[in-house]
Amino acid sequence: MKIHLVKSQDSVIKGYTPILYSTSVELNNLESLSDNQGEFILASDLLDDFPLQEIPNVIQSLLKKLRLNGTIVIGGTDIRIFCKNLVNSNLNEADASKMIQVKQSMSNIQEVIKLMQQFGLKIQASRIIGTHYEITAVRN
Repeated sequence: MKIHLVKSQDSVIKGYTPILYSTSVELNNLESLSDNQGEFILASDLLDDFPLQEIPNVIQSLLKKLRLNGTIVIGGTDIRIFCKNLVNSNLNEADASKMIQVKQSMSNIQEVIKLMQQFGLKIQASRIIGTHYEITAVRN
């Protein structure tokens, strides 16, 4: 099963089982899925929607649903690059303010990679586009 975590039904990718969420309470919608059921989990914008201290729990909740040798793509906004772009005037204050208003947190790609490795995931790839990052990993 391919699982896509989304905030809106409008952004569902065909062929994926959508899991709608907006808060950690709604992330409990994962409970409707059996453990180890997901061959692929797409959560490319998920981490921005949770406070930093909840990120380990969010990742662990997803891993329960990911089967062995399954792939997860998870992402968020890298706070270091966000700040660098703001300081270097690559991001204007109005746009930065809008971004801050809609996010619960911004994380650091290197810290998220370390966390995923601690949970036994093998990192396949990581990339940063603008201020957004995505990490692709496989459950061993």
